[in-house]
Amino acid sequence: MEDIWTIARTPDPHWLVETVRHLPGAENQGRHHIFVDAIGPDGTDLRSTGLAVMYGWEGMEPEDPWPTSPIDKPPGEFGCHIPIFPSAVMRVAMHGAPSEVVQGLHTGFEDGEAGNNWGYQSFHVVFRYAPPPQAAPEPPKPKRGRNAALPAPAVAEPAKGPVPELVTGPVPELVTGPVPELVTGPVPELVTGPVPELVTGPVPELVEGPAPSAPTTWRLRNTPNSPHPYYTAAFPGGWTARITRSEHNQMYLAAILMPTNSARAAHTLFFFLLDDAMKWVEDKVAAMIAAPVTVTE
Repeated sequence: MEDIWTIARTPDPHWLVETVRHLPGAENQGRHHIFVDAIGPDGTDLRSTGLAVMYGWEGMEPEDPWPTSPIDKPPGEFGCHIPIFPSAVMRVAMHGAPSEVVQGLHTGFEDGEAGNNWGYQSFHVVFRYAPPPQAAPEPPKPKRGRNAALPAPAVAEPAKGPVPELVTGPVPELVTGPVPELVTGPVPELVTGPVPELVTGPVPELVEGPAPSAPTTWRLRNTPNSPHPYYTAAFPGGWTARITRSEHNQMYLAAILMPTNSARAAHTLFFFLLDDAMKWVEDKVAAMIAAPVTVTE
């Protein structure tokens, strides 16, 4: 069958549409869903790393927020399952960063295959993380512990050039003369008077402020339900964060969760070094605690 969908390109996207396919009847088995997976730049499966898909449909108002669904299904099945409503023409994109959009997905057709019929059609969409050059992570650099000493500064070499000649000549004569007499006179009297009174009054109140924050404690987690180890940290006010290692420990995906409903409050980013991911999370959370947070879908 001909493709019924189109892809809306986005300027400087972080997520590209890798593939879109219509499921044959033998694979679909009468379902009516959009199945979504996400992969990293190296093809790593990014399920259960805090990522989510957002979806919408024709007829939504421009101000209506797009619902989201996490990519957290276990290995062996599609990472995210989004049902296609009857008569709906739907669209999907990655949530949390600029993403291309697959649109025009619906079930209002027949293809003559057993397992597929009117109202029961499914699609599989794969997004690849590919940030533009200005947003790409820095290349790997030698790892350095958070408390390791900085490298010693280079010692400047002495300037090279000809040695100046020694200036010679007659030694100047010592000027002599009479020693000046010491000027003397009466010793000035000590000025006395009443002792100034001590100024008293209320003791100014101590200006209070936030106490210096304690060092953040990151804990390594490795649960049966998560295919990749991950780190978690808790912050004042209920803020939490999660850093997930991708397969083969090639990259780290950092996400910050709001205290009210665990929704992501900041774009998720990839880092080559764990220290860089932790530093980004700690700085980002400190800024969010100090200022009101506005979440835009």
